[in-house]
Amino acid sequence: MRNKLTPTSRVILFLGCLFLAFLFLLLDDELTAETKQLLEEPPTDKNNSSYFYLMGIMASENESPLEVGKNIYASIVASEEAYENKKAFTYIEYPENKRLPLPSGELFCSDWNNTCLATMFSKINSLNETENATLLKRYLEFMEIPDFRNLSKPRPEEIYIPYQYIVKGSHAFLLKNIKIAADGNPKKATSDLLKNITQTRKKMETADNLLFKVIYASILSHTIDTVYVINKKFKTSKKIKLDSLTADEMDFSAVFKREFTAYYNYFKYLDKNPHIFNEKDYYPPVIVRMVFKPNMTANGVSIYYSNLIKLSRSEPIDFTVETSRSREKQKHSNSIRNFVGDRLVAVAPPNFDKFIARKYDLSIKIDLFNKTIHLSDDEIKKLEIHNPYYKRNEKLIIERYRACVSGPLEDINSIRCIPLI
Repeated sequence: MRNKLTPTSRVILFLGCLFLAFLFLLLDDELTAETKQLLEEPPTDKNNSSYFYLMGIMASENESPLEVGKNIYASIVASEEAYENKKAFTYIEYPENKRLPLPSGELFCSDWNNTCLATMFSKINSLNETENATLLKRYLEFMEIPDFRNLSKPRPEEIYIPYQYIVKGSHAFLLKNIKIAADGNPKKATSDLLKNITQTRKKMETADNLLFKVIYASILSHTIDTVYVINKKFKTSKKIKLDSLTADEMDFSAVFKREFTAYYNYFKYLDKNPHIFNEKDYYPPVIVRMVFKPNMTANGVSIYYSNLIKLSRSEPIDFTVETSRSREKQKHSNSIRNFVGDRLVAVAPPNFDKFIARKYDLSIKIDLFNKTIHLSDDEIKKLEIHNPYYKRNEKLIIERYRACVSGPLEDINSIRCIPLI
């Protein structure tokens, strides 16, 4: 005769199973090896002059960019500590009304596809060289400081870095050298611009932030265009050949590790956060953990960022193939243990293809520069050049202000082009 469970035993068994189920819902997975490889290593040196200078580059004329940057970073560190304790992230920004004014006007145009570069050359005599002297001085000082490293912890909403001052400072530097060339010294202008190209390439190589990787690529492209036109217009006899981009200059792994780490830090912030859905509603941390697991969520997102790094290291022809088809993005676990996390993973991730393409486009520009710098416009129009995107020779696409190579994505910044002005 089989033993029957007494009512008390059944209650104990039920409660035991319920307790085990409760524990099961609280447990998170371990981070996968792939996820661990993607996490950015925190900087060991917290005294990075390049970072401090850039953070304070917009300071008023009578203040030190380095000291202003250090003060802003101190406020960021305090905010990061509060954020780790589930508090709002707020830091003290430099007052808007005290910031160094940014230049504007016809010479500081931004439509690089069309008339901008032509305007810079044709209207160069209207340049007021003293008007933006402080901005230019700070830009050149920043470019001399090596080993930039972003000291702030990665977050989905990155800390404001005043990149506009680098963009406008670079533009002021181009105008200065166009004026030097127009005043009769194109060799000096070319020499100074080539030095700047070397500095910009180093900045691009060490950039661990997507925005700055893209900005330096654009600055590099614009500077190469300016060297090109100076040497075409003023017929310098200087022999110029730009080096091809190195593997380190083209590498996006640090950028995508930072992007992924930003999301991982956000997932940790949401873990057991009673205000996970909004600041008004309160949910007990144990309930939050039952529906959201930071590691499970991070493991689901990691496949996308790992694939991005692989894509960024591929050959141009493979990049063309990959961008023409749908790709696996993020891994959905569809687990009851991570209901909220799965909803986050299901959100379509940003498309980084157009940013990765910048490095291939830059390589094409350098090749175009080297092959056409000593050719006439008529010879350029007849030229056939190898297109690495499609592994074939083809004629350039001739437009009013530029000659370009075709590619799988639209080139709105004229990076895989040379100017015709």
